[in-house]
Amino acid sequence: MHSDELATLSRVARKDSIVDCFKHILVPPDFGDCAERALDVAVELAQKLDTKLTLLHVCELPVSSYAIYAQGLYFPMDSLEAAAAKALDLATTRLKARYPKAESALRTGTALDQVLAVRDELGADLIIMGTHGRRGVSRLLLGSVAEKAVRMAPVPVLTVPSREHSKIAENGAPKIEKAEQAKSART
Repeated sequence: MHSDELATLSRVARKDSIVDCFKHILVPPDFGDCAERALDVAVELAQKLDTKLTLLHVCELPVSSYAIYAQGLYFPMDSLEAAAAKALDLATTRLKARYPKAESALRTGTALDQVLAVRDELGADLIIMGTHGRRGVSRLLLGSVAEKAVRMAPVPVLTVPSREHSKIAENGAPKIEKAEQAKSART
């Protein structure tokens, strides 16, 4: 979502009292590029609507570690949680510089379960998430937390695609894929 889309949403908000609908935005980043773009959209929307904004990071046990547990070995979850807390603290400090009303939370567990649980705990009425744009086998194997959140959350979920998967260029003009350019050149 770009500024023109946010401006449209803001105009709609003033006309239809959507401002009264959203009081608390929840943003669950994984600290990747997709999450950064979703956070930018969330901050801009929170500023326009004057809402609370909570950054939620979920420390999830890597899938590859399940085999370690199955063999009765220990996975260093404490160091994983410490690294997650450090990353969240840094992200929260940066976020508060942009939006002082921001808060943060760290949970351990399955990402989707924790997003939904924290949404319930805090009463967030909008979730904004980045999407990786995976397709095919990688999507099948890795799943999509954002897609599941859209289906399962009791509140609206705004998904923000990564810059590389967005169909809109930075200048707001539609991207023309190379195949389309070649097709145009032939006709």
